[in-house]
This record gives sequence, structure tokens and C-alpha cells, in this order.
Amino acid sequence: MSKASPIEADGKEEDARMQPGAIAAAAAPMVAVGAVNDRQARLWLRTDLDGPFTVEVGTDAGPPRSATIADRRAPDDDGTLAFTLPDDAPDIGPLAPATEHQFRIRAARTGEPIGEGRFETAPAEGTRASFAFAFMSCHQPFLPDGSVHPDSARMLAALGPALEARGVKYLLLIGDQIYADGPDRRRLLSADAEAPLLALSVEEIRARYQARYRRFWAFPQLRRLLARWPAWCMWDDHEIVDDWGARRKHQEPAWRKVFAGARRAFIDYQASRLMSVSSSSPLPLPSAFHHAFSWGSTATFVMDLSSQRSFDGRTAQVYGEDQLAALTAFLHEQRARPVVFIVLTVPLAYLPDWVVAVGERVPGQGEVFAARWNAARNRQALDRLLDVLKAHQHTAPGQKLVLLSGDVHEGAAVTMRWPDGKQIYQLVSSPVTNAVRDWKEHIAQRLAFSMRHVRHGSERVAIRRIAGVRPEQRNPFPGLNVGVVYVEDEGAGAQVRFELVTYDQRIPGAARAVYDTGPL
Repeated sequence: MSKASPIEADGKEEDARMQPGAIAAAAAPMVAVGAVNDRQARLWLRTDLDGPFTVEVGTDAGPPRSATIADRRAPDDDGTLAFTLPDDAPDIGPLAPATEHQFRIRAARTGEPIGEGRFETAPAEGTRASFAFAFMSCHQPFLPDGSVHPDSARMLAALGPALEARGVKYLLLIGDQIYADGPDRRRLLSADAEAPLLALSVEEIRARYQARYRRFWAFPQLRRLLARWPAWCMWDDHEIVDDWGARRKHQEPAWRKVFAGARRAFIDYQASRLMSVSSSSPLPLPSAFHHAFSWGSTATFVMDLSSQRSFDGRTAQVYGEDQLAALTAFLHEQRARPVVFIVLTVPLAYLPDWVVAVGERVPGQGEVFAARWNAARNRQALDRLLDVLKAHQHTAPGQKLVLLSGDVHEGAAVTMRWPDGKQIYQLVSSPVTNAVRDWKEHIAQRLAFSMRHVRHGSERVAIRRIAGVRPEQRNPFPGLNVGVVYVEDEGAGAQVRFELVTYDQRIPGAARAVYDTGPL
């Protein structure tokens, strides 16, 4: 693959003329599918063209229907707009459950194309059906000089065909969809650029992060992925800055401005695909972006571990009271389902307690370990979350409870078992394109998922790696990967299977499974 032009430095975009195999121009128009249910779909676009816009939606059962979408964008929205079908486009008419729809969006006045894609609506509530979905994290495909890492290019080329072959219905993008602080020589927040960034206004900071999204999402393969599958997304620290909220200085006014600008860009490019929220609205923004949805006999709750994170003293806040209450209510409402998924961008079980405890005491490195759930400052948040999960399992003893995580640049699967025998599954997929490793990551890989227990109050929750279906399969797996989850609905219950997929070095554009749990 030819090298791409370097990405922008500090928000100033370089000449992004196309080369064979290179990434698309950063400002090229694009479309994406956001959240869907059995009757609605959230669509998103980004273009410099003026609105209004024409959207056409069709199925195999009949000709496409069209409607006009008003251009509600504010000047600072970076050309982004999200809308809901059919609510914001009544002429489209109702959407049918479990039906594949094709769509095309154009500028209404000129007919210029903005993008096209497809989505499948969710099954009708109460429908029992087998299906698959994928989840991924950590999209940073660039080498330090801004060119594209060859392994990242291979993974991007293999992603779409791999998901098609596995019948994936939707995606979960669970953190670090961009990096404000990578690659090393092109950091938005590098040492020599930090003071200028901190001195900018919130809207100027927002514009810097918007430019980051345009560059990181400029790959044609990624754009096709976002236009092809419904996606629920959540941010993590790198959409703001590495180790966000772990440093006392992040509570200072200048850094709160950085957070405010990054949050507005996150709304423009990610959160608006899930909910009717606008960065430019005069209304107060949500304190967090947690959300939930159902698909067939399963339900999923996505926690936001970045919006409310702070540290000012000995105890950190990882999530707010409102978010924990929402999770508790969700679990109560979904207690009759055979399977429930909870997305935690940072995995509960990762490094042993002693490693984290020692790391916290190393001068200048404590913040590296501060995001770990078993760091001393996070113990209270960990215990309260485990309290909720354990209590729920007593009220729903037959339900499979599965945690989905990313962040740690390894794919893995473990069980977490309380002394009374109740257990939770933790599945991790990371990274999808970040192939660059520093010395700290090489050390962490030797210790990753080697912990034997997680402390929960006075109890110890036993941790066990799940063996693959073949002896040679690695758990954890250190290479680029995407996680695929299969739900086999058996009527009275449901089986879950987890597979890690990477690119095939032998065949361009092909993928291979490197780990498979078998039925859980």
C-alpha cells in the first residue's frame, strides 16, 4: 500500500490529494448509520454542500421512497447533520422490522451525491432469533510520521468482508475512535502545541477535534463500514487526551475547556448518531452519554466512563450517580432476557492488583495505571459497580451477563466467578488498527489478563481465561483484531460465542479467526 500523506498537525490539514491506495481527502462527504430499532433508523451525514437534502430509502419489496431533510446545521457543526427515519422524513413512511433498507442522500438543489449505504432494522420486540454483532476499539492506523501502518491497512481492507461473511447485524464502537494524542509526531496535544491549544476558545478547540475526526475517518474502507452497518458508539480517553480525568490538572479551567471542545466534537461525529442532541443547541448538554438498546432476545447497556470521570484527592469518580441508577434500572427491566450485554470501555479484569499498586507508585507513571478499575483511587467505583452486577444476578439467575470492553490493545475472554458460583463473562476486543507499541505496552502484554482474582469488598472474584476451541489459539491475543459475538437463540435460553478475527497475511483483503470460545 502506498504511504498516505501525513495527518494534520494541530488542526491544520495537509494536502490530501488521492494517491493509489491512499486515504480519501479529509473533507470528502460521508454518511453513516447510527442507532436503529424495529421501526426507526438514525442517519448521519457530513458535507460542505448546502442543504436541504434528499434522502431515498428502498427495500427489495418495492421502489424507493424519498423525502426532504431540512438543513438544521449551525456554522460550527462542521457540516454534520443527523436525523431519524421516518420521524424527520414522514414521506418515507414506516420502516418494517428485520428488513434490509438501502438509502441514498443527495443535495436537494443540485442533486450532487453525498453518500449511500444500507441498514437492517432490528427484529420486532419479543422476536427470538439468532444473530451476530461485532465490537471494536482503538482506531489509530498511523505511524509516527503520519503515514499508514501496513498492518493497519491490511486490517482495514479485511474488516468489511469479514463482517459480511459472518452475518454481522450491527457494530459497537467502544472507544478511541480517534486519537487526539497519536501518532507521536502528529499529536494534537503534543508538548509544543499544548499551551496554544489550552489558550484557544471552546469553539476553536472543537474545530481542532473535528479536523481530527475528518482525518481519522478518511479511509474509504472505514467509511463503507460506517455506511453499511448500524453502529452504537461510545468515547474513551483518547477522544479527549490519554488518561483523561486521571490527572489533577484536568480539573483546571483550561483543561475543562479542552474537554468541552472535545465533547462537542464527539457529539457532532458520534453521539448525534444515537440521540437527538446538538452541540450548538442552547439547551444544556447531557452530563453523560450512556444509552441502551435491544435486539431480539438481548439487551445492551453502554456506559460512559469518560464524561463524568474526575480525580481530586484520594478517590476518583468514574461514573455519576445518575449513570449507576440508569444501569440498575436497565438491569431490573431486562431481568427476563436470556442475555444482557454491558459495554465498559475499560475492562474490569486486566492487570493483577500488585502490578497496578506498584505502577501507581512509580514517579511519573502513576497516571498510566489510574484508569485501571483496581487502582486504589477507583476501588469505590469498582465495588459499587460489582454490587449492582452481583445483586442483579441473584434476581436473574438464569441470565447470561456479558461485559464487552476494549482499550488495552489485546483481545481476550475471561470468566469472573463469585464464591457463590455466579459468574460474568468479560470479552475484550482491542485494537482494531493501532499497530504501534511502546515499551510500556510490551511490558503490559507479558502481564495482561494474568490476574487470578478481582477484590470485591471482602470477597475475591475468581478470574479464569477461557480456553479456545483449538489448543493453538491464544488468549489473550496481541495482534489487531475485531470481536464478533454470536447469539444462538434456543427458545428457552441462548448460547453466546465469541470470536476474535484479524487480517490474513497470505491473502489481501481476507480475514481469519485466531480465537473462538465455542458456546458459553
